[in-house]
Amino acid sequence: MGIKDNVDSQIIELLKKNAREKLSNIARLVNRSRTSVEKRIERLEADGTIQGYNVILNTDKERSSKKLRGFVIINHVYGSQCEQLLKELETFDIIKSKYSVYGDLDLILEISYDSLEEMMKLKYFLTEHPKVKSSSISPVIKMWD
Repeated sequence: MGIKDNVDSQIIELLKKNAREKLSNIARLVNRSRTSVEKRIERLEADGTIQGYNVILNTDKERSSKKLRGFVIINHVYGSQCEQLLKELETFDIIKSKYSVYGDLDLILEISYDSLEEMMKLKYFLTEHPKVKSSSISPVIKMWD
């Protein structure tokens, strides 16, 4: 019989994200009763549409804990706007957060990178950028709980 309608599709998408999702939560999200959702899942399993459930290991979390982290402090040239520089920095996927700050500094970037080469590409970009007066990178050596 397969997927009958949009509700079946929604249920399947929710199960793809979390195969252990509570039936009551799925029912609430698809605006159906718990019994209705249970019967739909049973039908989808019986007709082979859903053939099993997988365990997804959180390798991203393991990898991210091994990533190097740091902060980039930027002072831009007088009269230039942070927005212009931030738009150009969008190409660097190592930038995780961007902060415009008040005081002696203009921008602080939080970065997460796998290698020093990735970090140095950003450093070279900033060093050569005509609207950047100065920049410094401070790698994190230890994170405290």
